[in-house]
Amino acid sequence: MQDELLAHVRSLESLGISGEKYGFFLTPVILSRLPQDIRMEWAREGEGKESDLDFLLQFLKRELQRRERSDVFRGVSSASRDSPSSETRYKSPPTVSALQAASKESHCGFCGKGHSSGKCWDVLRLSVNERHQAISRAKLCFRCLSSDHFAKKCRALCSYCRGKHHEMCCKSKWGAKDTGIYQPPTHSEAAVAKPQQSSVRSDLTPESVPFVPQVPMPSERARGPPDNAAVISPVNVSLHSKSHMYKVLQTAKVMVFGEKGAVEATLLFDSGSDRSYISSKLVQRVGPKWKSTESLSYSSFGVSVGSGETERNVYEVGLQGSKCSTGSSCILQAVEVPVICAQLSRPKVPHEFMQNLGPLQFADDYEDNRQVTIDILVGLDFYWSFVKQGMVRMSNGPVAQETHFGWVLSGSWLNKGGHQGYSASQLLCLNDIPEQALHKFWDLETVGIRSIEKPPVDNILERFSASVQFSDNRYTVALPWKSDVDRSRLLNNEALAMKRTDRQANRLSQDPKLEKQYNKALVEMEESGVIEEVPNSELVSPYPTYYMPHRPVVRDSSVSTKVRPVFDASAKGVNGVSLNDCLDEGPCLLPDLVSILLRFRRWQIALVSDITKAFLQINVQIEDRDAHRFFWKIGNNVRVMRFTRVPFGNCASPFLLNATVKHHLSRVPPSHTVDELRENLYVDDWLSGADKEGDAFAMFTEAQGIMASAGMHLSKWKTNSDLVANKIFKESSGKYLESESIKVLGLGWQASSDSFDFTGFEVPSDLYVTKRVVLSIIARMFDPLGFLTPFIMKAKIIFQQLWQSGVGWDELAPQELREDFLHWVEGLKSICHLCIERRYFGSYAWSSLQGLEVHAFGDASEKGYGTVVYLRIPVGNKYRMSFVMARSRVAPIKKVTLPRLELLGALLTARTVGFVMKALSLSVTYKCWTDSMVALSWIKGDPSKYKTFVGNRVREIHQIVDPSCWNHCPGKGNPADLITRGAFAHQLVKSKHWFEGPDWLQESEGTEREEAVLASASHPQSVKEMKTVKPHQDEEVSNPFDVKRWGTLTKAVRVVSFVLRFVDRLTHREIRAGCLINDELQRANTVLIKSVQREVYHSEIVALRSGKNVASGSSIAKLTPFLGKDDVLRVKGRLQLSDLSYDEKHPVILPKGYFSWLLIRSYHLKLKHAGVESLVSNLRNRYYVVGVRRLAKSVKRNCAPCQRAVHIELVDSLSVQDFLLSFRRFVARRGLPVVIYSDNAKTFAKGQTKLLELYGSECPTWKFIAPRAPWWGGWWEKLVGSVKSALKKSLTPAKTSISRPNQLRFSKPRQSCDPNKVYLIVGGLGGFGLELANWLVSRGCKKLVITTRSGIKHGYQSRCFHHWLSRSVVVELSRLDVSKLSDCNKVLRQCQNMGPIGGIFNLAMVRKSVLKDALLDNLTPADFQEVCKPKLEAALNLDQATRRLCGPELDWFVMFSSVSSGRGNAGQSNYGFANSAMERICEKRTEDQLPGTCL
Repeated sequence: MQDELLAHVRSLESLGISGEKYGFFLTPVILSRLPQDIRMEWAREGEGKESDLDFLLQFLKRELQRRERSDVFRGVSSASRDSPSSETRYKSPPTVSALQAASKESHCGFCGKGHSSGKCWDVLRLSVNERHQAISRAKLCFRCLSSDHFAKKCRALCSYCRGKHHEMCCKSKWGAKDTGIYQPPTHSEAAVAKPQQSSVRSDLTPESVPFVPQVPMPSERARGPPDNAAVISPVNVSLHSKSHMYKVLQTAKVMVFGEKGAVEATLLFDSGSDRSYISSKLVQRVGPKWKSTESLSYSSFGVSVGSGETERNVYEVGLQGSKCSTGSSCILQAVEVPVICAQLSRPKVPHEFMQNLGPLQFADDYEDNRQVTIDILVGLDFYWSFVKQGMVRMSNGPVAQETHFGWVLSGSWLNKGGHQGYSASQLLCLNDIPEQALHKFWDLETVGIRSIEKPPVDNILERFSASVQFSDNRYTVALPWKSDVDRSRLLNNEALAMKRTDRQANRLSQDPKLEKQYNKALVEMEESGVIEEVPNSELVSPYPTYYMPHRPVVRDSSVSTKVRPVFDASAKGVNGVSLNDCLDEGPCLLPDLVSILLRFRRWQIALVSDITKAFLQINVQIEDRDAHRFFWKIGNNVRVMRFTRVPFGNCASPFLLNATVKHHLSRVPPSHTVDELRENLYVDDWLSGADKEGDAFAMFTEAQGIMASAGMHLSKWKTNSDLVANKIFKESSGKYLESESIKVLGLGWQASSDSFDFTGFEVPSDLYVTKRVVLSIIARMFDPLGFLTPFIMKAKIIFQQLWQSGVGWDELAPQELREDFLHWVEGLKSICHLCIERRYFGSYAWSSLQGLEVHAFGDASEKGYGTVVYLRIPVGNKYRMSFVMARSRVAPIKKVTLPRLELLGALLTARTVGFVMKALSLSVTYKCWTDSMVALSWIKGDPSKYKTFVGNRVREIHQIVDPSCWNHCPGKGNPADLITRGAFAHQLVKSKHWFEGPDWLQESEGTEREEAVLASASHPQSVKEMKTVKPHQDEEVSNPFDVKRWGTLTKAVRVVSFVLRFVDRLTHREIRAGCLINDELQRANTVLIKSVQREVYHSEIVALRSGKNVASGSSIAKLTPFLGKDDVLRVKGRLQLSDLSYDEKHPVILPKGYFSWLLIRSYHLKLKHAGVESLVSNLRNRYYVVGVRRLAKSVKRNCAPCQRAVHIELVDSLSVQDFLLSFRRFVARRGLPVVIYSDNAKTFAKGQTKLLELYGSECPTWKFIAPRAPWWGGWWEKLVGSVKSALKKSLTPAKTSISRPNQLRFSKPRQSCDPNKVYLIVGGLGGFGLELANWLVSRGCKKLVITTRSGIKHGYQSRCFHHWLSRSVVVELSRLDVSKLSDCNKVLRQCQNMGPIGGIFNLAMVRKSVLKDALLDNLTPADFQEVCKPKLEAALNLDQATRRLCGPELDWFVMFSSVSSGRGNAGQSNYGFANSAMERICEKRTEDQLPGTCL
């Protein structure tokens, strides 16, 4: 309240209005809103200041500070056992100002320093008995450590055991034999035997999760890809364990009651959950009672950032035990989630355990091993309502707990069988994977094919260079704080870190071996000077102090350190700020990972090394060391430690390491080795090599010296040369790796065979295939160079099909896709046997290569597009090719034409070629190949002549590579074709075409064949003459005649006729001149029909020519098509024996399209504007047009003469007889009308009677206008008047022969609406929206969806609504808010249920109460957001949703802006910004060739 008051007061002051002018009436209003006790306090101090607003604001500030200081000691006050409510009452966290105030006033009763007595390290280091003596000497209270009273008068209790003592004296917590301070072990005690092969590994290591994406720690991301490439997945628990311990969870079989009856379900008791949950499947089956909705947020296990709030339904169900007949019925309220967890593996409980527990009625079956699907999870909100007091505990087995549904078992027991340990996989999923996580997952696919944006220039490098120092053979750096303000925000988080340390110590105590290894790692760090204990005199530090929680990480794949501590610098303090929040991550100084691997393949002799504990070789300046403190707890002893070196845990560590290395290399004299270190050192891994063994060993020696001069040591050396390996082993025996296979930047490398390998991973045989599982397995496939691109592409295609099928993240995949994926998973075994040579050309030295060329192939299909790059060198009379890298992309869900996909594949090829040339520093000949003639013609052309989509991509291709390097190749000879179709493992492993390139580029006459392929690009018919190169059947067919260039069929036929005549002259077939004859026109018409048929029905024509039947899935299969004597596709039909003409028995098949539209239009004009039925009847005498009726309606609707006509009849007089004669002439030509409108002339009144006598019941209805209201007939008077004025100007007295002229005047609206489409109006019940809706209805709209905040309120809205209904318009009102993306998607899906969306109009207005007009200096971010929400956020959501959900049927996307976006209004910068941003959105849509208009 005080903050809001100050904001309003400051706003008034900025406008020149002081508090003296309005304090006399505002002060009583504020006082009336305050609590009674605060008003009473103000009355004591504010006598005579009833109108002083400044005094009131100062008083409120002081009162808040008092209350905050009071809240700090709320938990310290005495609490009685008789008042449990005081313990459970909500305690608000104190603010920063309160903590600062409390720290000034509190002091320790033992040492007098500025901390509380309960946190005095001098006392905590003592044993429990010694602490008693220290309290007695200080004369403090034994219960609360206060100095103003003794324990007899204190009612405080121990917060740990509720005893009559302080927590630091609690023997239950600290132990009765506590010996006090921890003494470091001696060398003999710390020595641990060398780990055996059966080393202990944690159950939650990344290696132990076979198909669940994990979340890497921030410090781990900088080291490049882990052994299993991972993505972020919003799951709460992921576990895949193999141990000799059997475990059983508290499950029960219950009957669930709802509106649909009773259903049996499985219930899980979970005391670690604060809420109860019910699965969506059970909700659908049982139909529970809906109670409310709640906004809930979930976060992943080990991640502090939530996933964002989502609306969830809350249901009420009745529960009763299905196994225990005595159980009573219970009521449960649970939150609906898509799925609670994956199936749990529940072991069989041994029979002896069941006998020892006695005759209990269990709530579940425990007699066999089975999979359990959890339908309901009971959290703490109902846990103790269902659990009873009964409990049976066994010494070495599970525990039985009594519940309302029967007895449930939980716990673990040892597997005494000696066979393989029990294996289980569990996955708790409470939320879907967000799109942002998917974007991060595909980021690796963009390496080398996406332009990398350069980071903004920052002074962080300048600050680093100014602060880095070198002394005692080691560099010292300062932490890169974002600013002094951020540095001051970092508060001491000692208490929070201590709690996490206690929990970690409890977990380690359950695994003594792991605890011993973990403590050994910390001892080694202390002995090497990486960490040190904080002296007592420095526990209270003037510098920023922060405690980092830590945990052990077990990596069995590591060759050096199996167990290492990982520190969490992202742990939040009391103010929600962590160390990482205050540090600047700095720019990325790492070289590209793929570029390093590409360069690593050049050398004959490979050298691999690693900087020993690289981060720990750099000192941190003394002022920043207290920001890296941590607790080290062994037993009950706690030591306060801190880092002296850069820790492997904060976000700035990678930058500090890389910046230090680059700084050091800049000071070393330049050499080839320095360049290799600069270009190929990725964090602490170095990949390099040489062509000669002597050069390799010289590089080893020089690199050792360069890094040693920086206090860093290169170790873990590995090479493929035995001679170099022996020399390195003699030089530094402890630094050479003896293992055969190692990881180099995530890729497996066998040094003996000098080849890359793929180890693969295990997948359960009974895999439950879901969308989440498919994505998780794909995420583990780490292939930075693209060796397995066709194989991985197959899985990506399956994942996209799963996405399009609409199944949930944890729903079982459809049968066909499930079988395809399981077949793909079987191929993982074949991948394990794949070995790829590291060197590009074997024994050929890179430095001596001659005639090196780069060849890149691109291809596309409806499923995706990709590229692959090869190197080629001449070897004798032949050529040798080597695979370099490949990249792929799945085709967009929104349909894109195949030529455009081919162009995207060409762009991918150009980017990859540019990346390879830059990474390998090549300046050699390169060639790019594509099998699409359309894409090739685009690339060879001028980009300025194409539309936006094509022009932009062609322009980028020209910027990267020379257009002359592009050539055409046949589809079968294109290795990138494997990418677009995908391949299973057994196909890929045996494919020389993929790993070695196409044969026609390797053969001895490769140059000649290459030239033949190049010639085929300009002369496609020559491809048929080549024996070794044949066109692919699915090769794209281009239409030589673009029918869309012509507006009428007559013009199209005549142009083609002249083209054919010109071709005849060139080939000397026949030379004609003069006018076109009928034979030429018929020939041109046939050529056009053939070209249209070949473009759409190419596969059908190929099948018929080869003597096969048309595929059953073809759209024209039911017509039994055949090729006629003129080689035209015709309908076979059942009229062969009739006497009809050949064209009538076998009409020509034409696809729907522009040519068919021209044909129908020509028939429409030939038949004198005939109707739809006449058009269809006449067309079918010769043509069978697919979708003919819809095209005929379109022609009729767009025909101007058919829209509205004025028929004029001239009469000699206004008599009834002349009127009847003119009416009969009208009927003879136009037909009998249905309705006649006229004024009240006597001739028309009498004529109505005569017509009734003449036509009887068929007489048209006559509607007269109101008497004495001639303006009612204005709309026809205007039409008649315009014709009269034209006649007066054209007729002269001499032209008396014209007695009854007929003149037509046409009127047609510029825009019309498709009655089958749906039109959405956002904010459509306002004045502007109603007029827009009327405008749409008047132009043929039959389906309207209108969003509104408040619904129909006044009469004019109701009148319009009934008017639309009277015109058979379907209108739906929606109260969803399109400024929310979820509601926007729901509105569009609501529209799609009614039909295709034809137009979207955003008329959302900002209400006057929300405008927040003010000068820019006085506006807050909240004011901007509130004004932008109905306009900008709605426009962004509509744009995003329509791009994903709407196709080419969307005709209009209209945003209603304001003139303030350009001219601006004083005090409305937020409103002007919102409107201007809407205009930019429409401009972007127009640039992307999407409809977008802003008015």
